[in-house]
Amino acid sequence: MPGCRWIRPILLLVAEGDASPAETMEVAAHLPECTACRILLARERRVAEWLQDLEEPIASDEAFVDRVMSGLSERTAEPARRRRRRAG
Repeated sequence: MPGCRWIRPILLLVAEGDASPAETMEVAAHLPECTACRILLARERRVAEWLQDLEEPIASDEAFVDRVMSGLSERTAEPARRRRRRAG
């Protein structure tokens, strides 16, 4: 059975109803044994519901999206760099 590293990236898809049936089944099989993933899925579902309940979409310009995306790239690269330093 896949572990948290495989499950966590698809929790948002499950919360929004966009996961494939196979992904949904994998998450369902994993959740009874993992409190952390159950909590993350509950949070993702609350955020998805909150966003659906908004009467007006949240406006953003292209510069905002670029800043957010570049920040995500920097943050996801950081743990990998730390692991390489420890291993080397």
